[in-house]
Parts: sequence; structure tokens; C-alpha cells
Amino acid sequence: MCPNTGEPIAQDPALRVGDMIGDSFRIGALIGVGATSEVFEAEDLRAKRTVAIKIGKNGSRRFEQEAQVASEIHHRNVCPVFAFGRLPSGRPYLVMEAPSGRTLARELRLWDSPMDPALAVSITWQLLSGLRAAHKRGVVHRDVKPSNVFLLGRGADPVVRLIDFGFAKPPPERALVVTRPGFTFGTPGYMAPELLRGETPHARHDLWGVAVTLFEMLAGVNPFAKSAHASVRAPPLAELAPHVAPELVKVIDVALRKEPLRRFQTAGQFRRALLPLRSALGAPRAARLHASAPPLPVLYDPAESTTSSSTLPIE
Repeated sequence: MCPNTGEPIAQDPALRVGDMIGDSFRIGALIGVGATSEVFEAEDLRAKRTVAIKIGKNGSRRFEQEAQVASEIHHRNVCPVFAFGRLPSGRPYLVMEAPSGRTLARELRLWDSPMDPALAVSITWQLLSGLRAAHKRGVVHRDVKPSNVFLLGRGADPVVRLIDFGFAKPPPERALVVTRPGFTFGTPGYMAPELLRGETPHARHDLWGVAVTLFEMLAGVNPFAKSAHASVRAPPLAELAPHVAPELVKVIDVALRKEPLRRFQTAGQFRRALLPLRSALGAPRAARLHASAPPLPVLYDPAESTTSSSTLPIE
């Protein structure tokens, strides 16, 4: 429940905890703050469920674009958006699922050893499934990384939700925001090298972020923690993670080739390469998720939401 405490919302003094948004959503506690928005827990009185409401800054066309893009992708592995609109103050908002769990980034921080390969492949498979649904609608996420991968539940094989379409690139006919020439969006350690050179975002660029995330799950380190420049190659996974099957190492080597056309071109192609491994590795074993910390009761990990994306000038 979200009692009306009368406490004003940080960026909108006219909106208070306990106030209604629309005729269904009662706003609750602040649970995350980012560069372009705040995220609150809320009650959906009509559906009788807890949701997360993301409220953007005034005049944020990119936030409005995020709401439209995310609400049109209906897939088990994409965080559902239930509603969006504008507050009386003009600030845009969107209403999202608020499941119990944590981001993959937070999960990796809690571990002191690399992840079980079967679990890493399962998470990657689901992530690719969600991206395939987005790509079919002409949407490029542009910021695939562990902090934008949510693990739902506490079982040995959690359900994956791809979150945060704040910097997604929609089909040209649906674009509300046009990126200025010479600028790109993303997080350096997860960006395809050609994006850093200013290439127009393409669906295959999301697959680079998937490959880096898979490498990080298996090795415990980001292969491009300091740079994703074209001249820097990933360190040998076989040396960092000798427990990983050679067949899986080969798949990741292909996914991280510097030449764009020599990598996987579609999420479906990447998934097909993982299919034999998924069968060979079997189901993830029990108790593979960290058990010492309680799950988050809300969607966003505040420590991650503040660094969800960055804008990089291209030299």
C-alpha cells in the first residue's frame, strides 16, 4: 500500500506521495534516480498489483519516444510497459512491471567467481529472444549491458527481462528525436567498435553488447573495461575461464570479431549458434544465483540507474 504522506516528489512539488496518476495508479516511494528521470513504486488499483512509474523531466521527447517504443514490444523477455502519458505539470511518465529480483550487474557484483556456463547461456538465450522481438519492430536498443538485464525471481534459471529503452533507436518513421551527427549513445565497454567511429546504429550492434555481457558472465570481467576501440581485442576467454567449453569460446570469438560483417548479423543467427550448447550444457544447476542478499522488491537498482547511458562525442 502507498499511504498519502503528503511528501512532495523531488522534481515536482505539485505531486505528492499518495497522489493518483490517472484513475488507477497511486504513487509511492522513490526507488531510483537517473540522469533523465525518477522511478517510483506505485499501486495499480485497477489491476491490484505493484508497478514502477518512471517520470521524466519536462519536455523530454526522448522519454516520450522510449514510452512509445517499449509499449509496442510484447515479449516475455522485454519489460512490459502498461501505460504512459503526461502529468498535469507536463512531465512524461510510463508505468512498468515491478517484479522481484535484481539486475544482472548487481548479481555479478555479488559473486566472487564466474557464473555457471549453463546459466550464462540461458540468460543470453533469453536476452537474444527479447532483442529479436525488438529488432522485428525495427527497434535497436543501443545500450545492452548487465545493468539493463533484469533477472526475475530466485530460481536456478530466472526469467530475463530487457529493460531501459531510453536510448533506443526506433524505425525512422517513428523517431521523435534525431541524434546529432558526430554523437552516439551507449556505454563504452559494451559498444561495438564501429559505433565509436560514428556508424549508424544497427541491430547487430546490440548483439555486440550481448557478447560482451556473456563474456563477463563467464570470465568475471568485462573484456573492454577500459576501451572498446577497434584496435583492442578481447583477452583470450579460454585463458580467463578454462572451465568454459571450447565450442562456447568459439561462439563468443565470432560474436566479438572486430569486422562487423564477420559477426552474427541477427539475434536469430546468434541463438542458432548457441542452440547445440544449450542442449549440451543442460539446465542450470540449483542455487546458482547469489543467496546472501534479498531480492529487490522493485525493478530498478538505484546504483545502476544513475549510469544507464552516456553520450559520447566522436572524434
